[in-house]
Amino acid sequence: MELAFDWDTLTKEHIVAAMEVIRLELQKGQEHRLQRSHEWCVVHPNQGWHFPPKYVVREAVRIATGQYPPRDFWGGEPFNEELRGKGFDVTPCRRGGLRKDPFNQSILSPRR
Repeated sequence: MELAFDWDTLTKEHIVAAMEVIRLELQKGQEHRLQRSHEWCVVHPNQGWHFPPKYVVREAVRIATGQYPPRDFWGGEPFNEELRGKGFDVTPCRRGGLRKDPFNQSILSPRR
C-alpha cells in the first residue's frame, strides 16, 4: 500500500511528541484501534516505553501536518527502518506495545 505522507515531514521531535500525546490519551482512558502492535514496538528514547509504531506515526503525522493519514497505511520492516533512520529503536514485541522494558511496566506507571 502506498503511504499517504512523506517521511521527510516527520522529525524525531514529532515522533516523541506523538508518544507523549498517546500516553496522555491513555491516562484519560481513551483508546484507539491501532493501540496494540502485533509484532513491533518503537521505544521512547528517554523513557524506554514501548509503543505500536503505526499508532505513533499516525499521531506524529497529525502533529506535523495537521491531518491524520489513512488508518490502513502499511507497516512492517520498511516502515520500521524509517523509524530507525530517525534515531529510534524498533524491536520485536509480542506484548502489544504500550509497555516499559525490562520490567513490563505500563507506560501509565510513574517514572522510576
